[in-house]
Amino acid sequence: MNAPDMIFPLERPTGVWSNQKVSIELLFSHLSAKKITNLEVRWNIAETAIKGKLIRKRITAGLNEIGKIEFLAPNVSEPKLLKLSLKAICQNKKLNENEIDLFIVPKDLLKNSHARFSVYDDSEQKYFSSDGIRLYPGEKSDIIYSTTYDTHLSRFAELGKTIILDLSDKSNFSGFGYTLRKREGIEEGKWVGGLGVIHKLIAGNEFKGNILDHRFRESYPTHYLQGEFNFHTKSLIGMFIGWMHRPMNFMVSIPLSEGKIILTTFPLKKFPDSPVMKALF
Repeated sequence: MNAPDMIFPLERPTGVWSNQKVSIELLFSHLSAKKITNLEVRWNIAETAIKGKLIRKRITAGLNEIGKIEFLAPNVSEPKLLKLSLKAICQNKKLNENEIDLFIVPKDLLKNSHARFSVYDDSEQKYFSSDGIRLYPGEKSDIIYSTTYDTHLSRFAELGKTIILDLSDKSNFSGFGYTLRKREGIEEGKWVGGLGVIHKLIAGNEFKGNILDHRFRESYPTHYLQGEFNFHTKSLIGMFIGWMHRPMNFMVSIPLSEGKIILTTFPLKKFPDSPVMKALF
């Protein structure tokens, strides 16, 4: 970031669908005293044969628009994080290099899952049906998605099923020792740094860095679950503000007999349109 000449994208994509056309606009910041002509930008995606180059004949001091790189995202069967490498070259000499993460998610990830899904609320079935996901009756399912809670859901969990309770659209909820709170003031995180963390049980290979990175910027929860924050027991995803201050739960797991209820404030219903939410789901 301190390089006087630097190649970088105008915006990093949070996630893209496998086999989808991707377009990324590149910029070149020229602040050194070097005279740069015929700038060549070479790019490639690691572990693939996808590559290309852009040439800009004239580079002026300050910010330069280089153009767009376009490609079809690689075909993957599971969410995968690949590196997009950028190299700025002038007169066969490397001026600068950069790389960004490219998070690729297959559109049919949930459709091809071995899990049997059920939707507790009839009004929420449209999200699953629009994505081509087969739905089962609650008794025959493995996972039940719901945006409302009643004791009947708890009975499903006691039978060994996983209940995903999506609270992202709710303004109030209280249960299992947790209370839904709106993120505001310092907890909104707009003026002070925060560290979002993901438990290894749910991070998998998709989020193995174990932090809420730039991929989540369009899907950050507006609410959190106030209650016990403990990564040894119930907490799966959460955030600290500043120096390990004011811990907030975004996802917790509540064991109930043979099953469990997962409370989350992430907008999981975005999954038909959000690669990141589909991968998290």
